[in-house]
Amino acid sequence: MNDFVHLSDPSTETEPTEIVVALEHAPLVMTALENDGLHVVNAEPSEPLGLTLVTLDPDEVPTLVGLPRLPAEPGRTEGLDDVVLARLRFVFDDGHAHWTPTMGKNRTVGVVTDGGGSISYGGGPNPTKAKAWNPGRSGQAGKGITIGVLDTALFPHQVLAGGYIAASPEDFVVEDGPYDYAQGHATFVTGLILKDAPGAVVRVRKVLSGAGTATSWEVANAIVELGSAGVDILNLSLVCYTEDGRPPLVLSTAIDRLPPHVLVIACAGNHGGREPGPDEVNRRPAWPAALDDVVAVGSVTKDGKGSKLGLSPFTPPRAAWIDVVTVGDPVVSTYFTGAVRVPPPEVEPAGTESGPAADGAQQAPTEPPPFEGWAAWSGTSFAAAKLTGRVAAVAEQKGIPVRAAYRRLAAKANATGRRPEDDLPPYIPT
Repeated sequence: MNDFVHLSDPSTETEPTEIVVALEHAPLVMTALENDGLHVVNAEPSEPLGLTLVTLDPDEVPTLVGLPRLPAEPGRTEGLDDVVLARLRFVFDDGHAHWTPTMGKNRTVGVVTDGGGSISYGGGPNPTKAKAWNPGRSGQAGKGITIGVLDTALFPHQVLAGGYIAASPEDFVVEDGPYDYAQGHATFVTGLILKDAPGAVVRVRKVLSGAGTATSWEVANAIVELGSAGVDILNLSLVCYTEDGRPPLVLSTAIDRLPPHVLVIACAGNHGGREPGPDEVNRRPAWPAALDDVVAVGSVTKDGKGSKLGLSPFTPPRAAWIDVVTVGDPVVSTYFTGAVRVPPPEVEPAGTESGPAADGAQQAPTEPPPFEGWAAWSGTSFAAAKLTGRVAAVAEQKGIPVRAAYRRLAAKANATGRRPEDDLPPYIPT
């Protein structure tokens, strides 16, 4: 389901099997499931999304493996949700004159397995300590603009004080360290936004865990909730990928249901450094960035003199779905204060010749120095955040809606055109 990973044999899976279906057709689908001997453990309707999350007992799903169903795509390994969806499509295709209700997987977002680049929820190097870029927020740029940030929980950083609001205590980190690197992601993103738009208000909402993951169902519901809470811009520095290159149903539905004035800005993912392989996985679309009416932002890197730009190695190359790029490698922003949680060392199997661990001894991992409220990090997550702040600043300065502000910036970037020599999409300075 998540990030190009081929799933294991269906009979070995133990997690609940989940699919999403159109709200009005959920009873029809659940009846079809029951007729196949599958017990619906839970059905969670979402009026804002117009969808229902249907959970099945995974122990019953393997009984479908030998039943007729529409064929799967060649070369794709089926998971239990694939088996269920394939069977349902066969049932409706065969019995309803080729009509099937809207159905899809409940995919995972925020996971980049073996990915390139640097984001909090997987792949690439971790952030490093950095010095503060200023003593606090100052200026009116972005005043009157409200920005939604859907991410991890936020650390109440003193530099950000007065620049954010939240609806629940759960949107903030309250426990003592040590912390996972991922837990500083929302704080880093929010700092970048308020650096360029210090007069704006960021409405934060925790949806990703401390490890930086969530299901698309959770994210989609949060998108509709936060996007309908009076925000002007919705920053989505989170991603998921699909083997078939098609958008997750719940994410596309959530974007379609947002108020028309809301501008959605999302990161393009950090998989550009992967080995392309026959499927060109380093260019696959990242969701929700690649959806229609979402601004997909890639990252560029400046040379040592700061005068020449090049596509950051983790940004997907030659990806027509990326709308614009801005500098996201490396950037400095607010982060947590405290020690980092270091994972335990891996133990080499006995008899190997890989060093001291071959004798059964564990080598203690190098413990990084504690962070002091600031970090340097790279990734398209942060390019998206910088663009969000820039759009808010232009909207306030020109007295225009945020969509008009983005069009103004994009038009100027497009005036220089794409640069075929380095596959650089239109560049917006931030």
